[in-house]
Amino acid sequence: MLTKFGTEKPSTWTTSFVLDTPKLTRLWSEINARFTQLGATATFNFTVGFRDKRRERQASVEEVVNLENRRNNPVIGMSVVANGTTAQGKPLSCSIEFSNEQKNNVRLAVKGADPMVTNDIHAALDERVQATFAKNWGQLVAALTLIVMLVGVLLLLANFTEPSPFYSALTPKDFAELNQMAEHANSEAAQLGFIFEMHRREIRQHVSRAAPVELTHWMTASVAATLILLIVVIALLAYLAFACYPRAVFNWGEYGEHFEDLKLRRKYIRNLVIGGVILGLIVNVAAAGLAPSRGRR
Repeated sequence: MLTKFGTEKPSTWTTSFVLDTPKLTRLWSEINARFTQLGATATFNFTVGFRDKRRERQASVEEVVNLENRRNNPVIGMSVVANGTTAQGKPLSCSIEFSNEQKNNVRLAVKGADPMVTNDIHAALDERVQATFAKNWGQLVAALTLIVMLVGVLLLLANFTEPSPFYSALTPKDFAELNQMAEHANSEAAQLGFIFEMHRREIRQHVSRAAPVELTHWMTASVAATLILLIVVIALLAYLAFACYPRAVFNWGEYGEHFEDLKLRRKYIRNLVIGGVILGLIVNVAAAGLAPSRGRR
């Protein structure tokens, strides 16, 4: 879709963007106004590319936005090229390109005989182009949260098979009791007894840890509820990060309606994730509060 131009003032960006009818109209108006100031009549050429590789060439914004932009065959790229001749008879042209390419998917180029003119037009259009850029902070937060949760799950699973490097074979109670024994180990027999007891307790903990995990032992109702919530939250975060933030959005027609639906889904999913986390905390706090009372019965 992207075309090479022999320009004097080019710029490229790698970014997500949302281009709608008002923003496209403002770009057209800015180019037209700049050309008119120099006594040039801008001749526009809009080239629109679709997912099915089809291309359409139009001469106005109205014709572009009237093209079918369907959800199953959306617009994936568009170039706006304007050409003219100034009052001094010098050629002037500019091009703006938007696409879903992974790199340098937005381009702005201005070509003219006078560097001051090209710089001035480029500065004006640069502001208009950057106004289309999408600041998808929600996607970044969702992706980072998803990574943190997945790493936490992997560490938790690894903890069942391999002890953590911070794991101690002795409990705080063991340390307290062994400390008392060490303070009263005044004879050789007592010292040997202390060493024996310390290793005996370490071996007991290792044996207990190496024993097969019994699901019925730890799979309580609160744990099951927490696992279900965890799976649901991870699935929602994955959908939010990878499906709700399209990279290149041409926001008109049927696909424009789909994009508006995606923005509503972002809000609903964020609320569900926050609610799931809060519910998980409530379930665990309630389970922790009930555990001591059950133990006293």
